[in-house]
Amino acid sequence: MAEYDVTSGVTSTGIILNNDSMYVQEGGTANNTTVNDWGILYVSSGGVANSTTLSSGGWLRVFSGGVANSTTVNENSLLDVYSGATAISRTICWCVSIRPACSATTARAMSRTAGLNSAAVST
Repeated sequence: MAEYDVTSGVTSTGIILNNDSMYVQEGGTANNTTVNDWGILYVSSGGVANSTTLSSGGWLRVFSGGVANSTTVNENSLLDVYSGATAISRTICWCVSIRPACSATTARAMSRTAGLNSAAVST
């Protein structure tokens, strides 16, 4: 299991997380990350994740002040968007669980798309 730290001024591109974790910290950017089974991507305040794909078992957690742009949420994956975080242009490709950590906006968006394929939701 590998751990990746994306710190201020650093940009990661094309990382695939398989049972690995990545921490995107203030000033860091993760582009085109794929999060597979048991992988987890954390985006903290001031961090940005662009074009993330969550595959079965993948997990993205966006904390207050963090930003996730263009996230694709596939079957059996999790997207947690905490209060004060931003998730822009999410594509929900299958019914996903609504996590308690999700903001009201995210929870509503997910519930509207439950059971639908390729439903795009933006805030």
